[in-house]
Amino acid sequence: MANHTLSYKRAKEEKDWEMMLSIEKMFANSKTYFAFTKLEDIKAFLGKEISYLVFLNNEPVGEAAYELKDDGKKAYISTLVVVPEYQGKGIATKIFNKIIKEIIDKPAVENVELITHPKNNAALVIYLKNGFEIVEWQDNPFGDGEPRLKLRKIISR
Repeated sequence: MANHTLSYKRAKEEKDWEMMLSIEKMFANSKTYFAFTKLEDIKAFLGKEISYLVFLNNEPVGEAAYELKDDGKKAYISTLVVVPEYQGKGIATKIFNKIIKEIIDKPAVENVELITHPKNNAALVIYLKNGFEIVEWQDNPFGDGEPRLKLRKIISR
């Protein structure tokens, strides 16, 4: 995967949201990822965020989204997912690195937060290797009966 270049498209149009929904639906029965299953939900939540579709050789392989909060002092990564057949190839790490760089390049951002499932080991490895710390255990924050971990990284400038 190291030789392959990912391309990113800012999601802004109806067809983008439809493509994101098709990726989300791949995870509809996942215990470790809370997936959107309705187009109106994608548009309502990810539409207000900085959202990307991710491609490899013009094939959609994932998505990522984040939002800025507290007058731009805090960034919250709400979505980072790679379609199943492309997992384990370093794509999530590349997407994460692009998103983190973009966030850190915003001078007002003081910290970055995200939430993940405690059994999402691959994601936890990426986050912990990149300076995130587990700051809170949350019981059932999305109403799906599953716990989550809240992680935070303080941006030192």
